[in-house]
Amino acid sequence: MNLPDAPVAGEGFFVTHFFTVRNQEKSKDFYVRILGGKVIKPENPCYIKLANSWIVLNSGGGPTPDKPEVILETPPNLEQNEQFPQSTCRGHLGLLQTMARQRRAISH
Repeated sequence: MNLPDAPVAGEGFFVTHFFTVRNQEKSKDFYVRILGGKVIKPENPCYIKLANSWIVLNSGGGPTPDKPEVILETPPNLEQNEQFPQSTCRGHLGLLQTMARQRRAISH
Protein backbone atom coordinates (compact mmCIF):
# COMPACT_ATOMS: atom_id res chain seq x y z
CA MET A 1 0.00 0.00 0.00
CA ASN A 2 1.33 3.43 -0.92
CA LEU A 3 0.86 5.39 2.32
CA PRO A 4 1.50 8.85 0.81
CA ASP A 5 -1.72 8.28 -1.16
CA ALA A 6 -3.66 7.26 1.94
CA PRO A 7 -6.42 9.67 3.02
CA VAL A 8 -5.22 11.62 6.02
CA ALA A 9 -7.32 14.43 7.39
CA GLY A 10 -5.37 17.67 7.89
CA GLU A 11 -8.08 18.59 10.33
CA GLY A 12 -11.32 17.00 11.34
CA PHE A 13 -11.62 13.34 10.40
CA PHE A 14 -12.01 10.87 7.58
CA VAL A 15 -14.45 7.99 7.29
CA THR A 16 -14.03 4.36 6.32
CA HIS A 17 -16.88 2.59 4.51
CA PHE A 18 -16.64 -1.22 4.55
CA PHE A 19 -18.66 -3.07 1.91
CA THR A 20 -19.00 -6.80 1.38
CA VAL A 21 -19.40 -7.24 -2.37
CA ARG A 22 -19.84 -10.14 -4.79
CA ASN A 23 -17.73 -8.59 -7.52
CA GLN A 24 -14.76 -6.47 -6.43
CA GLU A 25 -13.89 -5.47 -10.02
CA LYS A 26 -17.37 -4.18 -10.79
CA SER A 27 -17.59 -2.33 -7.46
CA LYS A 28 -14.08 -0.92 -7.87
CA ASP A 29 -15.00 0.36 -11.35
CA PHE A 30 -17.99 2.23 -9.91
CA TYR A 31 -16.04 4.00 -7.15
CA VAL A 32 -13.09 4.82 -9.42
CA ARG A 33 -14.61 5.56 -12.84
CA ILE A 34 -17.94 7.05 -11.77
CA LEU A 35 -17.10 8.75 -8.45
CA GLY A 36 -13.41 9.53 -9.10
CA GLY A 37 -11.75 7.42 -6.41
CA LYS A 38 -8.15 6.20 -6.54
CA VAL A 39 -7.17 2.56 -5.99
CA ILE A 40 -4.61 2.20 -3.21
CA LYS A 41 -4.73 -1.61 -2.93
CA PRO A 42 -6.40 -3.49 -5.80
CA GLU A 43 -7.92 -6.54 -4.11
CA ASN A 44 -8.58 -8.81 -1.14
CA PRO A 45 -9.55 -6.40 0.28
CA CYS A 46 -9.56 -3.49 -2.16
CA TYR A 47 -8.83 -0.02 -0.71
CA ILE A 48 -9.99 3.08 -2.56
CA LYS A 49 -9.25 6.68 -1.61
CA LEU A 50 -12.33 8.81 -2.19
CA ALA A 51 -12.24 12.41 -0.95
CA ASN A 52 -11.80 12.32 2.84
CA SER A 53 -12.63 8.63 3.08
CA TRP A 54 -11.58 5.04 2.53
CA ILE A 55 -13.77 2.63 0.63
CA VAL A 56 -12.94 -0.97 1.59
CA LEU A 57 -14.34 -3.66 -0.73
CA ASN A 58 -14.24 -7.17 0.73
CA SER A 59 -15.52 -10.40 -0.80
CA GLY A 60 -16.42 -11.87 2.56
CA GLY A 61 -15.29 -15.11 4.08
CA GLY A 62 -15.27 -17.30 7.10
CA PRO A 63 -15.95 -18.98 9.26
CA THR A 64 -12.71 -18.58 11.20
CA PRO A 65 -11.36 -20.74 14.04
CA ASP A 66 -12.20 -18.08 16.62
CA LYS A 67 -15.74 -17.51 15.22
CA PRO A 68 -16.87 -20.79 13.65
CA GLU A 69 -20.51 -19.64 13.43
CA VAL A 70 -19.81 -16.33 11.64
CA ILE A 71 -19.81 -15.99 7.85
CA LEU A 72 -19.48 -12.64 6.08
CA GLU A 73 -21.31 -12.67 2.74
CA THR A 74 -23.52 -10.59 0.51
CA PRO A 75 -27.31 -11.06 0.84
CA PRO A 76 -28.59 -14.14 -1.02
CA ASN A 77 -31.37 -12.15 -2.71
CA LEU A 78 -30.23 -8.73 -3.95
CA GLU A 79 -33.78 -7.91 -5.06
CA GLN A 80 -35.03 -8.07 -1.46
CA ASN A 81 -34.02 -5.18 0.77
CA GLU A 82 -34.90 -5.22 4.43
CA GLN A 83 -32.97 -2.10 5.42
CA PHE A 84 -34.16 0.76 3.19
CA PRO A 85 -37.43 1.57 1.45
CA GLN A 86 -37.16 1.24 -2.35
CA SER A 87 -38.06 4.92 -2.79
CA THR A 88 -34.96 5.87 -0.75
CA CYS A 89 -32.74 3.61 -2.86
CA ARG A 90 -34.16 5.03 -6.11
CA GLY A 91 -33.52 8.57 -4.86
CA HIS A 92 -29.89 7.79 -4.08
CA LEU A 93 -29.45 6.05 -7.44
CA GLY A 94 -30.82 9.14 -9.20
CA LEU A 95 -28.38 11.36 -7.31
CA LEU A 96 -25.42 9.10 -8.21
CA GLN A 97 -26.48 9.03 -11.87
CA THR A 98 -26.65 12.85 -11.90
CA MET A 99 -23.19 13.05 -10.32
CA ALA A 100 -21.80 10.66 -12.94
CA ARG A 101 -23.28 12.71 -15.82
CA GLN A 102 -21.82 15.92 -14.37
CA ARG A 103 -18.42 14.26 -13.89
CA ARG A 104 -18.39 13.06 -17.53
CA ALA A 105 -19.44 16.50 -18.78
CA ILE A 106 -16.60 18.19 -16.86
CA SER A 107 -13.94 15.71 -17.99
CA HIS A 108 -14.80 16.01 -21.70
